[in-house]
Amino acid sequence: MAIITIPGSNHCWSTISEWVALCSARGQIVRACSGHYAQMDALYRSLTIERVRASHDNTGLAAARELLDNTRYRNSALFRGPERSLTRAEIGALLVELHNRQSALVSGRWLLPRVKGPAFDPALLPDAALDRLIQTHPDLGVVERLRVERRTRQLAE
Repeated sequence: MAIITIPGSNHCWSTISEWVALCSARGQIVRACSGHYAQMDALYRSLTIERVRASHDNTGLAAARELLDNTRYRNSALFRGPERSLTRAEIGALLVELHNRQSALVSGRWLLPRVKGPAFDPALLPDAALDRLIQTHPDLGVVERLRVERRTRQLAE
């Protein structure tokens, strides 16, 4: 993962665990300064949905989810939490993406990219559709699979 630097500061992070640690450390600082507030806004906004989707840091995802979930109800221990920089909708979208990414990592789904489109099973086709596809389908490999299915049905009768 790339190193993300926070504009206007010398802070950077590369994993979501580092982002959470940086948020926790910097969010507890009580400083009435517009520069500090701008840095905190930039820090909280540096976590994007694209960066969550690219992460393989399961513990960091869980920690970020807990941090954002706590700030959603304003019961965070942070003086300047993400709820001051992000809208409820943005926090909600990040929470959904964090949950989805955690689920994908735990299940191993991210290793197998999803094939687009519905599953094609010739055994589920009605006889009329099977015959029509054998006559009209442009892919000869698919046509062969359909012919095998038709022969199997004819032998079963």
